[in-house]
Amino acid sequence: MGRRRLEGKGPTPKAEDRVYHPAHKRKLQAEAERRRAEEARHRTALRAALQLDRGHELIVGRNPVVEAVRSGIPSPGSSCPGRSPATSAWARSFAPRPRWGPLSWRSRAPNSTA
Repeated sequence: MGRRRLEGKGPTPKAEDRVYHPAHKRKLQAEAERRRAEEARHRTALRAALQLDRGHELIVGRNPVVEAVRSGIPSPGSSCPGRSPATSAWARSFAPRPRWGPLSWRSRAPNSTA
């Protein structure tokens, strides 16, 4: 049986790989800036490819209708004539709800009898 020794922890990680180091924060900011620039380029290219005017909005996502209702974009027409989609119960069901308040499921005290 040989001499017992302490084992090393391995080489020191690079400064940008250590989350507490300022170089890591600079790296994250650079990546975020690069991502924003890439998204802006993509938006510009998409707007040109679809031939959209400057005042028009393009909503994309998992459910663009819900995103439009939540952001308050007026609809050119709705399925219910004479009724604004923003005031309908359907639209209110997609509206963001407050964390505490009358529309929240958390508004009641945990041990209340009501």
